[in-house]
Amino acid sequence: MEKLPHRLLEAARRDPKGFAKELKDGKYNASRFTGRPKWMRWLDAAATFHKSGDKAKATLKLVNAFSGRKDTPKHREELNGFVDALEQYIKVFNAKGYKNYRDYLNINKDLTDYVRLTGQISIINENENGIVAYLIKDKVDELTWALELCYPVIQDYIAIKICKCELEKVHVGLIDFTTGKEYLANYSKEEVDEAIKELNKIGKVITQELY
Repeated sequence: MEKLPHRLLEAARRDPKGFAKELKDGKYNASRFTGRPKWMRWLDAAATFHKSGDKAKATLKLVNAFSGRKDTPKHREELNGFVDALEQYIKVFNAKGYKNYRDYLNINKDLTDYVRLTGQISIINENENGIVAYLIKDKVDELTWALELCYPVIQDYIAIKICKCELEKVHVGLIDFTTGKEYLANYSKEEVDEAIKELNKIGKVITQELY
């Protein structure tokens, strides 16, 4: 089974045949391990807050995650930014009355007998208005991020597979782990249906090219 990570969907979307060739050539094979990514260390701290409800404990988790780095002004400034972003996230979390539903959710959605959509949904929270699901990133184009295919696909996946609720109850988006700012969208049934149709077409093209 060939895995198509949701983070690579836009590359596959632009040129499914070319993307299939790159998969075959091993372009997207896992590179040599270089340590836990910064965004995931930030997520670990947020998850600590979700479990404990303790902001200080979460902050300590984040600080300790970067304790092995050389102590330089640049690194201190960067870490302070991550801590501020965590505090901003917690502030919004409390203000909106969120409760954590789940963290580190892995997607597994078969597109064909040979291609599977994979990837991780970083955070899923809920409140009286419904469900919110986030990916964690550090570079967000505020004008175009919501046009990416993965977001309506994730909305559909959560509504049907995870929460078993109406599409309108699920919002999806991003948290910028350098600022703590959230970006959310909610797609109509027509938009989601069109996205799933496009996703399945990509899966079929990749399958035809590889097999």
